[in-house]
Amino acid sequence: MAETMLQRLYRYYEDKGILSTSFACMHKKQCSAGSPDFTGPKSAFVSTGYENRSSNLPRLLFLSLDSGSGDRDDRKRLPKALRQQEERERDVLALHKGKHWYKTHELAWYIFKRFNPDIRSSRCLWRVQQATQL
Repeated sequence: MAETMLQRLYRYYEDKGILSTSFACMHKKQCSAGSPDFTGPKSAFVSTGYENRSSNLPRLLFLSLDSGSGDRDDRKRLPKALRQQEERERDVLALHKGKHWYKTHELAWYIFKRFNPDIRSSRCLWRVQQATQL
C-alpha cells in the first residue's frame, strides 16, 4: 500500500527532528526565547480534501509561523491529531471572529465558493457561511 500524504508528512517531521513527540531542533532554545509556555512545534493541518484532491476545488495551503496556543500534550500536535481536531471537533462558530484561524476558515470558504457556488460539503466551511450571514 502506498504511503499517504499524512504519513509522508509525519516521516518528514520525524526525519528533520521537528515532530512534536520527538522535537530535537537545534534552534529550539532560540525559538522558545526561554518562555515556560513554549510547547514546541504543531504539525500542519492537512485536510482529507487536500490529500484526496477534490476534483472540483483547488488545493489551498495556508502557512503560518505561529502555532497559536499549542497543547501541552505532544501527541495532540501530530498531523493525524490536527486532522481529527479540525475536521471533527472544531466548531468554527466558537472561534473569535477577529482571530486568524476564524479568518483563515472564512477566506478558504470564499475562495472555494468561487469554484463551486453550491458548496455545502464541508461542515466547517458551511458553518463559516452561516456565520457571515448573521
